[in-house]
Amino acid sequence: MGQFDQVEEFVKQVQQHAKVLLDRVKSIEIQIQSYLAQSRFEDSIQTAIALLNLLGVKLSPQVNQTQTLLSLAKTKLRFFGKSPLKLIDLPDMTGGKQLAAIRILASTNSTAYIARPDLLPPIILSEVNLSMQYGNAAASAFGYAWYGLIECGILGNIETGYKFGQLALQVLEKFHSKELKARTFFIVQTFINHWHQALQDTIAPLTEAYQVGLETGDIEYAAWASYSCSFHGYLMGQELAELEK
Repeated sequence: MGQFDQVEEFVKQVQQHAKVLLDRVKSIEIQIQSYLAQSRFEDSIQTAIALLNLLGVKLSPQVNQTQTLLSLAKTKLRFFGKSPLKLIDLPDMTGGKQLAAIRILASTNSTAYIARPDLLPPIILSEVNLSMQYGNAAASAFGYAWYGLIECGILGNIETGYKFGQLALQVLEKFHSKELKARTFFIVQTFINHWHQALQDTIAPLTEAYQVGLETGDIEYAAWASYSCSFHGYLMGQELAELEK
């Protein structure tokens, strides 16, 4: 509804009255999204990092490129010689702090993509490593999808990246997570699948992502999916008068 002052007041009330950290997490997650909607990117990122540190995920606002590369190498070693699709067999994540942390990380991806791309790889690696260490959660699907983006678009490992995209969709289905469907579909269909299959095949899933995003209140990724669907239609040479509609 765009009533951001009211959001701040409600978050403040939760922070004052909730005595346990995990009881405050959801309100802070909403605050992070509120900052993003207002283009207050730095506030969104700083709020997320502060909460993640309390939840045991150490993330620094100052990115060390060497440290990021080392973290990437360690992550790749964890599944060396294994198919990414085997990660579907990991146990379910059960720890309250880990479940909260992976949700907050998932809330921060797009902010980092827009305003702090240097911070995006550490965030993605944190998501994947949390899943590999503590098991899969519904939000793991989003992390695996973003990691597939890194493999395809940055490292040029198309097959590995595509498998992580398929893993993301399998995790989504396993946890019946409708609320994460729009964002996971968007990443897989926009940044991964076009490397491996016809662009035409992305239109129906992106349309579905748009519709599911509206149904679940994920307006941000409904909008991204709508944009991407139109863009792909343009690249495919769809007739412009029809595409404009």
